[in-house]
Amino acid sequence: TQWKILGDKETTQFNGRLIGGCFDTISNIIGTEYFDFDAFHLNYIDDGIILYIENAEMSPTAFMRALLSLKFKGVCNKINGLLIGRNAVTSNKGKEISSFEALSNALDDLDIPVVYDVDISHLPPNLTLFNGAFADVSVSNNVGKIKQTLS
Repeated sequence: TQWKILGDKETTQFNGRLIGGCFDTISNIIGTEYFDFDAFHLNYIDDGIILYIENAEMSPTAFMRALLSLKFKGVCNKINGLLIGRNAVTSNKGKEISSFEALSNALDDLDIPVVYDVDISHLPPNLTLFNGAFADVSVSNNVGKIKQTLS
């Protein structure tokens, strides 16, 4: 597998507390009592936050709208980095944009690292990430590493 960095960087490093999961669900509940992102952010403001998401069933256009929603809600201003798993939706129905175009159109202007095609999706191989764990992430030449510390 190859982990890719959005934009023109070949390497990146960042760290923070992990929070995330299936974006199909998270996109609908973030900011509610069931996923109070602001409270999590305030609780770990000294450590910083890494948001990780993966798309199971959203079409590329729905994926783009959900990513824009994160950005417009200010979530992207409160994280140290964003990890995005490989998209389980691989078909591109004619006139629809690709998943990469959706990602690029929505998030290309962010000042944080956005790493995509990470091994955290519904597609194997998939790593287990622990919500609340402190993580160090590094990506160099499409090879990614995550070190998680439970504390």
